[in-house]
Amino acid sequence: MVNMQYRGKSIDTFGDAVKMLLINHGYDAVPYADCISLRSFAFRVNEDDWENWLIPQVEPMDAVTRLFKFIGLGSCIQIEKETEHIWNLMEQGCLIGPVCEINQYDVQRLYYDGMKKYLYICSERGGHYIVHDPDGFPLKLADKAEVIKSYGIDNAVAVGLRLGGKQKKSIDYKRILKEGLSYRRKNEKMLFWPKPQKRFQKIAVLCGAYNYLMQIYKILDLTKYVDCLPSAEAEKMDQIVKELYRCILADNMEKFIYLKNEFFILLEDEMN
Repeated sequence: MVNMQYRGKSIDTFGDAVKMLLINHGYDAVPYADCISLRSFAFRVNEDDWENWLIPQVEPMDAVTRLFKFIGLGSCIQIEKETEHIWNLMEQGCLIGPVCEINQYDVQRLYYDGMKKYLYICSERGGHYIVHDPDGFPLKLADKAEVIKSYGIDNAVAVGLRLGGKQKKSIDYKRILKEGLSYRRKNEKMLFWPKPQKRFQKIAVLCGAYNYLMQIYKILDLTKYVDCLPSAEAEKMDQIVKELYRCILADNMEKFIYLKNEFFILLEDEMN
């Protein structure tokens, strides 16, 4: 068995877990949850903190609070960090994350799926829980001991949602883009791309880059949804996103940073 040290990131599932929470509590799913919460707009860069490198700058509790306030359900959410209160929320069903899946490894890929995943968990009869993992694993039945062993919820945040709230039917997505760009200017200072030496560090950075690209694509898709860009500029941004993907495949992260900055410069020029 290969000694695997990786404790990096998995593919981000925040938006999908939010959708599960809303639908299972009788509300409508919300498009672009990551953009509304500002998670798409600014990422952390700290060369001395590989596990948290290239994850959204906004803290999970702040992201949840902003998102549900923006859609009119701010007074309906219950956020818990204490483990005993998290178990109580699971009785009704809750979003939980970021969880650590270091025990859920894939031997064929030879690395752990890592941390920063978001789930929807609800209770079931007989002391069991149903774990809905947006990463392709719905309806997993687990007892309390297995939830603790598999997902390490000690450092997670749980979000419950009360019924009967009045959800907004329309969302000002142009305002979200402007506020997101403002948040990015103040909070993301990515002027370099460190060169990790160890294998587990390289994997952490690679997974972080894919997550960053996914969030940039969500922003691009939102600009198309609100139709706020001239066709020529929209095409340029679309090409940049495709080239960003090629940069990851080629491990050309210096070019990745340059193109990522070009993407946001184009967007800011059109939104001003």
